[in-house]
Amino acid sequence: MRIKLFLLCILLLNCCITLHAQQQQLDSLFYGLKNHPQQDSVRLILFCRIGKYYFDNDRSKLFQYEDSAYILASKLHDLYWMANACNGIGGSYVFKGDYSLALTWFEKALDLSEQSGSERRISQSKTNIAAVKNVLGDFNDALTYLQNALSNAIASKQKDEIASCLGNISGLYGEQHNY
Repeated sequence: MRIKLFLLCILLLNCCITLHAQQQQLDSLFYGLKNHPQQDSVRLILFCRIGKYYFDNDRSKLFQYEDSAYILASKLHDLYWMANACNGIGGSYVFKGDYSLALTWFEKALDLSEQSGSERRISQSKTNIAAVKNVLGDFNDALTYLQNALSNAIASKQKDEIASCLGNISGLYGEQHNY
């Protein structure tokens, strides 16, 4: 009994430390935004990192920072970060259940990713499009996008993206009871 209580205390302490560290990270990012008013790539990356934090922790605030990142990336003509922000904005619409708008933003991200030549962003955008197509019941299109994303990931040797694509493809077949 004492061992279980001890382990529970350690687990709770670890959770508190992790939450405190995450809050410190977010505070640091906001401090950076406050003290870096220049509309440049530093501020752009701060917006993107705050968006990433909210993607992982509080999706209700995701759109605000991804939209700011998109606007600034557009002003800087930075296709890579525009695509990144489009994927984030699309994700915010997925969480709101607005799949039509999500698809529009993911397709925009794919177009920008192809223009920038970022294989990682191309794969991610295709995977995002596939997820929405699947939710909308378009299994064949979803599978095509995932197979294309897998080809991109293999060609650019992105092991994490390869694993993600294979897992998503197997999930699609599983949902169709096609083993």
